[in-house]
Amino acid sequence: MGQTTSPPGPKTGAFPEKALTALLLTAIAILLTYLAIRTERFSGGGDTITHYLLSRFSWQHPHLLLDHWGKPVFTLLSSPFAQFGLIGVVMMNILLGVGSAWLAWRIARMLHEPNAWLLPVLVCFTPVYTETILSGLTEVMFGFFLILPVFLFLKEKFIAGAILVSFSLLVRTEGVFLIPLYGLYLLGIRQYKALPFLLTGFVVYSIVGWFHFGDLFWLINHMPYRGATDIYGTGKLTHFFGHAPKFFNPVITALVVIGLLALIPAWIKSIKGFLQPQDPHRAAITLIVLVFLAYFLAHVVMWKTGIGNSLGLRRYMAAIAPLGAIVALIGMNRVFVWWANRLPKLAEKVLQGLLILLVIVLMVRSPFKTYPIPQKLYGMDLVVKQATDFIRESGLDSKKIYYYDPAVVVHLNLDPYDPESGRERLYSVRWPQQQLEPGSIFIWDGHFAGNSGLKEADLLENPYFDLVRTFEPDHQIIVFGREFRVHVFQRNDMRWEAQPPAE
Repeated sequence: MGQTTSPPGPKTGAFPEKALTALLLTAIAILLTYLAIRTERFSGGGDTITHYLLSRFSWQHPHLLLDHWGKPVFTLLSSPFAQFGLIGVVMMNILLGVGSAWLAWRIARMLHEPNAWLLPVLVCFTPVYTETILSGLTEVMFGFFLILPVFLFLKEKFIAGAILVSFSLLVRTEGVFLIPLYGLYLLGIRQYKALPFLLTGFVVYSIVGWFHFGDLFWLINHMPYRGATDIYGTGKLTHFFGHAPKFFNPVITALVVIGLLALIPAWIKSIKGFLQPQDPHRAAITLIVLVFLAYFLAHVVMWKTGIGNSLGLRRYMAAIAPLGAIVALIGMNRVFVWWANRLPKLAEKVLQGLLILLVIVLMVRSPFKTYPIPQKLYGMDLVVKQATDFIRESGLDSKKIYYYDPAVVVHLNLDPYDPESGRERLYSVRWPQQQLEPGSIFIWDGHFAGNSGLKEADLLENPYFDLVRTFEPDHQIIVFGREFRVHVFQRNDMRWEAQPPAE
């Protein structure tokens, strides 16, 4: 951003900073691994489990590698880790999270930002990021696919960066509107040859999917996030703004705001602004800010309007935590510049040291004070676990199991693609008893099964099912406007004459 707005950065080969950063990254990786081992309930609930199952069984059932909801690139890259169980996918996210923090440090040094060694702390202890790392969700990998191209661009590996970011839309759908921002960067620094490679991911997977679906435009036509606003709902325009201090930590939030305000005057002074080929570092900082803001504001709009079927979940913000940490570092360094011009040297150094120490203490404590880490089973997940424990202890797991909540597969150690051991979803919502073997078990839950159209009251009155047991949470839980509970039904031997075709 120029010598007037940023103090001189450290020398590239400065050994102490490299050693300190390596020590921090190693310690954080060890801590996160310990937390993963201690965790009973990984963040993300049913979505984490579903992603895991798609990855785990994709080698036996290759068509799962093209599951649009599961995100093909995420499923492909996580599948080797999933062979070691759900903990394997979590370990992959730990590697990606620590890797993103390392990239943030490298980028900050290339941009000549002092105190870059703080970035492992700023990234990995952002509350929503710490929580999401301990999951099987896609946000951490998506964040890696956003920050690595920035690093490659600064290393002048423009085609490699363009190819990498092109696959981001197959990790999370938001890549669709973020990829053009990377294209704007390449356009701004006149790297025109790299621009076509931003289509690589879309073209490659369109062709691959064509052989399976018979539809060259399957990525568009099979989009799973359309026409479900009535299910996903909408919310306030201020939702993500109001919760930002909790998601990102008040320290990060304040420093990001300072960083943004500090950068605006420099951009205004430059008429050319972003499109300034002779200053790729300025363009890189602008790219980081644009991607951060575009992603954040897109979710603000989607939650308000219902476009994109956003649930307004905090975990969405984990994807931009590494980029946000760089902006926060810029904000902190600009505070130090302001001090340097107004305070005696000694006072400046003392205040700088105290602020850095305060930031570290507040950041490291923040995730554990904000969210339950490591998590214990609670709420809906605990009720489902109680139901599956009862099924196992009662010997009912020898029967064929029908279920909707994917956690059932993990708790009962089922192969979800083995038709003999169990089946996800009933054959018919209108006639739940259709094709169910006498003695088979159906687990109805108020979240996944309730949202499928299977009404609790109808099942309780259905003469073809015997209610074995009901499990309820200790306190009332409302999900999609319904009270959550779990019913264990057993199909009795009452004969059903009508046999309409399966839905």
